[in-house]
Amino acid sequence: MKQKLRNYIRDALLERRLLERIKHPATFDDIGGMAGLKAWLRSRAKAFAHEARDYGLPTPKSLFLVGIPGTGKSLAAQATASTFGLPLIRLDMARMMEEQSVSGCSGLHDALREAEVASPCVLWIDGIDVGAADKRHVLASLASWMKHKDAPVFVVATAKEVAPLPHGCLLKRCFNECFFIDIPNRLDRTAIWDLVIERYGRDKRDFDTVVLARATETWTGAEIEQAFIEALYLAFADGG
Repeated sequence: MKQKLRNYIRDALLERRLLERIKHPATFDDIGGMAGLKAWLRSRAKAFAHEARDYGLPTPKSLFLVGIPGTGKSLAAQATASTFGLPLIRLDMARMMEEQSVSGCSGLHDALREAEVASPCVLWIDGIDVGAADKRHVLASLASWMKHKDAPVFVVATAKEVAPLPHGCLLKRCFNECFFIDIPNRLDRTAIWDLVIERYGRDKRDFDTVVLARATETWTGAEIEQAFIEALYLAFADGG
């Protein structure tokens, strides 16, 4: 009976598009740069194992990622699940805020309950800053759950900016660590060019990615990828 109820909750949430299970999340091999974040997560990669409990380690609980669009926050959230070897569930915060406004339903509580049922897992709260100024009670409920949850649900929250969020949501007691995902530096851009070129079936040795990195100063990873795709279209139209 309990399993049936859980299935009904899951199906209802998926139908409302509040939750999405990401079946094949990205890994950090797909991401250039972010050395500090990668090191932080890899040092905790085995922290969900029984051996970690026997060692006396507390289970990691949460991570906050903030940065401008295109810098790789979404990929980093996905790679967190891959690094931990856990299932990934995405909570669409924009959709959540919209539903709260229209119907006043308890969608957040249902979503968090489903995440606990699916634990151990990574819960990616996508766009935690969306509508935050007008829906502080929603964030207060989320913060309370994060502080008191016992289920092994690792929360990764992504945001474009910090200002709309209530100060209490950024306290260390809510998030284990916060990372600002900045525009990549020259070395990181070189790594991103290497990854993008190989992602689209080309040999990176045929390109001077150091020169490309210098030419794309202040570019995000997303902009670099779009530039390469555009170049592929032009080359194909010109006869390859």
